[in-house]
Amino acid sequence: MPDATTPFRVLLVDDNPGDRALVVRELRRDHAAAEIIEAGTPEELAQALSGDGFSLGVFDYSIGWTNGVEVLKRMRAIDPDVPVILFTGSLGEEEAAEAIKIGFDDFILKSIDRLPRLRSSIDALLKQKAERQARKRAEARYRALFQNVTVSIFATNNSGEFQDANSALARQLCLPSVESVEGRSILDFMVSEDAQTLWRKMATGELADGISGLEVELKGCPEPSWALLDAHPVDESRRQIVGVLTNVTELRNALEQRSVLLGEVHHRVHNNLQIVQSLLVFQARRFNDPAVQAAFTEVASRIQTLSLVQQQLYRDEDYSAVDFPGYLKSLVDALSGMQDRPEIDLLLDIEPIRVPIEKAVPLGLIANELLTNAMKHAFPDSRAGELRVSFKREGERIALAVADNGIGITSEPKGGEDSGLGSRLVPRLARQLQAEVTTASNGGYETVIRFAA
Repeated sequence: MPDATTPFRVLLVDDNPGDRALVVRELRRDHAAAEIIEAGTPEELAQALSGDGFSLGVFDYSIGWTNGVEVLKRMRAIDPDVPVILFTGSLGEEEAAEAIKIGFDDFILKSIDRLPRLRSSIDALLKQKAERQARKRAEARYRALFQNVTVSIFATNNSGEFQDANSALARQLCLPSVESVEGRSILDFMVSEDAQTLWRKMATGELADGISGLEVELKGCPEPSWALLDAHPVDESRRQIVGVLTNVTELRNALEQRSVLLGEVHHRVHNNLQIVQSLLVFQARRFNDPAVQAAFTEVASRIQTLSLVQQQLYRDEDYSAVDFPGYLKSLVDALSGMQDRPEIDLLLDIEPIRVPIEKAVPLGLIANELLTNAMKHAFPDSRAGELRVSFKREGERIALAVADNGIGITSEPKGGEDSGLGSRLVPRLARQLQAEVTTASNGGYETVIRFAA
């Protein structure tokens, strides 16, 4: 239907005044305010076409000085979207149908019984025109959005050849224009053969769910670039694949710089802790009192525990979690050298579990206290024995167990003021972990620390 703000103008071309009058009468039934321009001569047609545009055309086929096809061509040259109806009595059904192929939108034969169909035809054609214009506006908005977003968007066939792409993709691939993307394959820009293989599996259906958040290195630019790839088939045929490349090059570079800085910080902290530990050991040697020496040695051992955690972080280059089995091995080696008890066999039964840094420090101190205490008290008078360290998952929890086959104890340490610092530290550190502590003395002594994974 015509827009309320747009004049409804009709060009009526017919050299028969009576036929024009019939058409005008039908038009006025639904469009009383329509501006109907009648052209019965070449001059009237020329004048009409030189003026404002039209909403609709109604042409006869056989006109004394021309024909409807020629008028249609002139109209289409001015406005290719205006609907035009062929209203004629000089063509048979087959010829009129052929006229539709030429470019007329509909045809109506001149007869009293066919004339009422003119109104329904006009309504249908105007509705179709409005829908076409709405689609064009939507397409224009989509193309504007598609081309102006900063994220790289594309469509390919199942071989990876680009069928559509926006400006952001061309920039990300260091190509001069969107047009230069055409005919290229996304696989040509992937450095990793594994990424290319994954794409092919998606295209063939071997990978059913598409690709989500795959980090890929791209080639073609002067400097290395990285992106997160999300790509999915449009339908089950997998003939077309749509996707997004999110540029993460700057983020990746920033994270690498941050990683280097954090590594340097942890390295310096580790070195400083080693210096403090060495100073404590050196200071202990200045005293002859064994109790004072033992106190300095215990503090040095705890400092060493913190140093080993820092060392493990620096080695792994993952500053959020610690390879705790690796830490336990380093701790056992360090304590063996510090305590000098070769007659004690140290047995490890540990699973590869990473522990968040906020839990690794108190857990490391607990392990140090339990191992140190066992080496000092479980095997007196150079007695030989076994000291077992276990670190495993138990369902949704993790268990650290330190057990010996030494002399055991006859009463549990209370952790009060009269007990040693180590016996007071363990329960306090366990509370930080919200851990459960259990002990058993049966042919030795065992302590188990269980905490949420």
